[in-house]
Amino acid sequence: MKSLRLCLHRCHDAHVTTVTVSDAMSTVANVGAITSDSGSVNERATAILEELHKIVPFDAAEIVSINPITEESVQIASQGYTQQVLDDLHSPQFHDIMRALNLPDTGKPIRMRDLPGDPMDNWAVADVLVPAGYAEGMTMCLRTPDGRFTGV
Repeated sequence: MKSLRLCLHRCHDAHVTTVTVSDAMSTVANVGAITSDSGSVNERATAILEELHKIVPFDAAEIVSINPITEESVQIASQGYTQQVLDDLHSPQFHDIMRALNLPDTGKPIRMRDLPGDPMDNWAVADVLVPAGYAEGMTMCLRTPDGRFTGV
């Protein structure tokens, strides 16, 4: 089974976006419809990022499939990242950080500001994301409805 990872990052702390329950529910419904659409996996993933952008403002986002044996990252959809940032997000070093944060087991999203200790002690933050201009970000596992891990 391949794993999936979702990353979202912002270049600056913009004003807080107010999302109504109706808007959020509409987005959830649209994402559900997109997942069962007949388009390719890449087309559907790109459409999902576009839909999420309506309620979660981001400057860059990515959905990645990760082979559970080789840990090879295969990009499914991406918006806004430079190739260097993508290379770093697909590196063994980044995978090690995700495991150290226990994200494959918890399934919980984590923001840069919520990292344990000083976020600037984290390689991905200090050496990849902040130098690329990202002030905040989030990464999370994507899981099946029954809770099985499908990726980081």
